[in-house]
Amino acid sequence: MKVVPKVYKAIFENIKVPVTNSTVKTTAIKVNGNLYKPVVNETHKQVVVAGVTYIPVHKSKANDTIKTKIEINQQGKVNTFNIGNKTYIPLKCVPKSYAGVF
Repeated sequence: MKVVPKVYKAIFENIKVPVTNSTVKTTAIKVNGNLYKPVVNETHKQVVVAGVTYIPVHKSKANDTIKTKIEINQQGKVNTFNIGNKTYIPLKCVPKSYAGVF
């Protein structure tokens, strides 16, 4: 039996990651070569375009503390768009275990 590192255990076993203030602040997802952090404490909601649900994210800054970098399971370029200073990424790119964080 292969030992799975603790960092990735939740992704492989589909165990939900607890949503805490520190989890949200230290988690980022990598889409199209850029790191994005979840939008918190704002009124921006999910947007549905042509049947695809998009979620708002912030582009990660160089000085952000990121402990968990989520890799998406989609190959190639992901369709994203900007509204104001928010970027919207498809919800289907976020692994199910991290859906609560985003």
